[in-house]
Amino acid sequence: GSDSITRRGGQGAVVRVRRRADGIPGDLKRLHPSHINSRERRYRMYQEVAALRMLAGHGTPRVLESKVDSWEEEGTPLYVIMQWVDGPTLSQHLASGPRPRDEAITIACQLAEILERCHDVGIQHRDLKPDNIILDHGDVNNPVVVDFGMSWSRTDEEQARGFNTPAHQELGNRFLRLPEHAPGAPRHDFRSDVTM
Repeated sequence: GSDSITRRGGQGAVVRVRRRADGIPGDLKRLHPSHINSRERRYRMYQEVAALRMLAGHGTPRVLESKVDSWEEEGTPLYVIMQWVDGPTLSQHLASGPRPRDEAITIACQLAEILERCHDVGIQHRDLKPDNIILDHGDVNNPVVVDFGMSWSRTDEEQARGFNTPAHQELGNRFLRLPEHAPGAPRHDFRSDVTM
């Protein structure tokens, strides 16, 4: 059964759910019905789950269950249930005011290790921001990077032909535009994640 909407994104809402058999909580993300026939959105969801599977929960949510492998079958509903990560986003944590320097260094070092694991397996997040980082149980030593909906993986490059981000579409956030995220620029530079 579902509890409540926890986040909304471009592809759909994320709803907190519990497995009936053992009560384990999870985040259910369904592809929004308006995108059910969009090959690009369907592929993006598949790619997000593939990235999370490759990372296997090391600083990212573990995939508990999904139906994204049939992304090529238009009209088939797609979903993923990920590990529930309880805690505030980094944005929420920072809203309480200035934080100690040692805390900032701890969070930055932990995020650098997560990004290193991502980059080692060829995954670029491309949307790293405080809203996409959850401090598991409020622990600054345990940040979890979420929302790989805009991610890119070099292992999927061949399959992704025809699903490239359009030249006019911007990546990242509205406050900082990196040169490689400008319309028409090359998009695959792992340094972007570190800069964000």
